[in-house]
Amino acid sequence: MTDLSETFLIAALQQEAETATPQQTESMLKSVLQKARLKPHRVQEIHWFGDDLTSEQISPLLPKSARYSWADPSLQHFVLQSTAQACACAERDLVLLGQTWENHACGLLVASTHATGRDNLLPAARIAARLTFHGLQAETLFPVINNWMQKTLHNAEEKREAAQKNGEEAEDAEPIALPTAQEVAWVACGDLIDLDALAQTFPKARRLAALPPAPPGDLFLLTALLRALLHTRERWGWLISIDAARGAALATLIERV
Repeated sequence: MTDLSETFLIAALQQEAETATPQQTESMLKSVLQKARLKPHRVQEIHWFGDDLTSEQISPLLPKSARYSWADPSLQHFVLQSTAQACACAERDLVLLGQTWENHACGLLVASTHATGRDNLLPAARIAARLTFHGLQAETLFPVINNWMQKTLHNAEEKREAAQKNGEEAEDAEPIALPTAQEVAWVACGDLIDLDALAQTFPKARRLAALPPAPPGDLFLLTALLRALLHTRERWGWLISIDAARGAALATLIERV
């Protein structure tokens, strides 16, 4: 499955406490809402990994939000992509994702285009594309992603040129915003990827990895990726995960805005 989308990351935070406490999740939820300058009743769903969300934690903060607690951290990228899909299709407007691990916590807010305008939110990044692959070998993953970028850009350009020759307006007046292989600055991924294939496919990309003592999980990786893009002022980065047990690979393209 491949999909271009207009879904935004409004706020992404990571916190580290001196010791693990039951208040970590509540503190993170408050921090994300404050950073986004968002009214709590706007959040429709919360998906949290590593901590069971109780009514005592959530109801006072987000009384109208449906909450989902996940025990399997390997599902984080799946949940991220399904959330982005729901926002892109206008099935959801604002969804909060997060994770608690030992004394670490992270949280991020995913928003639809409609919610971004309605609530006057300031996006930090755009979820530009979501790819899901099945049955790929690790060494072929990055070339396949790069081929998809090149083909998508080529097809869009051909479509615009054909429309111009026929004196018509192309359906997509604005060029599709995708990077070339040289423009990918960061790749956030686990330890199952092929480093040689990464270096050959995206020669200028730097790798972010969840290595100890960093917390594990794709949401922590995504938070680190966004932080790296903002700090270096680079535009493009990929979040990559390989789920060997399910025979799937997921890739999400992040654009700093």
